[in-house]
Amino acid sequence: MHTLLPGYHLESNDWSRPGVAAEFLRAAAKLHQEMQLPCTVFARGQTVEEHPDDFRAARDLCGELMDFQQATYSNLPLKTVCRQDHLGTTLFETATLPQCRDDMARASDVMERVLGARPVGLAGPLGYYRGLSDRPDLLEMVARLGIRFTRTWSRNQFDAFPVPFEQQPFFYAPQGFPELLEIPAQGWPEAAWKAAPGFEAPEKFVRQMKKDLDYVAAKGLVWGWALTDWSCIHKDAEMRSTRAVLEQAREQEFRVLSHAQFWREKSAAIAAA
Repeated sequence: MHTLLPGYHLESNDWSRPGVAAEFLRAAAKLHQEMQLPCTVFARGQTVEEHPDDFRAARDLCGELMDFQQATYSNLPLKTVCRQDHLGTTLFETATLPQCRDDMARASDVMERVLGARPVGLAGPLGYYRGLSDRPDLLEMVARLGIRFTRTWSRNQFDAFPVPFEQQPFFYAPQGFPELLEIPAQGWPEAAWKAAPGFEAPEKFVRQMKKDLDYVAAKGLVWGWALTDWSCIHKDAEMRSTRAVLEQAREQEFRVLSHAQFWREKSAAIAAA
């Protein structure tokens, strides 16, 4: 059955975008509580550390509707990205393995201290082609840290966008991690798509997202919908465009799940097989 997994990347912090994280958490929590639809917030540990009361307030308002997972502590890229698009070639370099390990471990520690539970999900900052399929060393690292699902495949073969919707969730069994699930983020990331026509034209964004919903529904696919904190509320403080897409998904009888709900469902199916 066609399924929508809303996943927000909360990448802002107080020095890069003052006040945005708190504003987003209030708006997103209100939206999902009112609609009674689940979502996942992939947060950088630094932001959780800066805004403990705001995260707890969102958790308390939404309960299990809002699933909190990590995106490293400092938004540290886990793989090198070599983007090729209309702007030319742009290189984003990664850190060393020990730096990646320490950054992820620190994020988990912070989230456990603030929210009372260690994350089992990880979003890879920037996103990568093939996810972590070609990096068994990183897979071993995240598994040792207690991560059980990842959202790291969010770029195409040019390290750009969009990712085909046919790239569906899978377990990293060939790499030796049969219980570690990859949940790709397909299509265009919300922030990148909104930036193209301009944030002053939210109706164009909503129209395109509805076309994507039609495609996913017709094919019976799973859509890991990638959204970003700052772009969701930029010139749209009440997240009306996000609400419009979620309302359309409800009309089309999508199953709307958090990433953690989907992971538990897939894991249970594998265990029962």
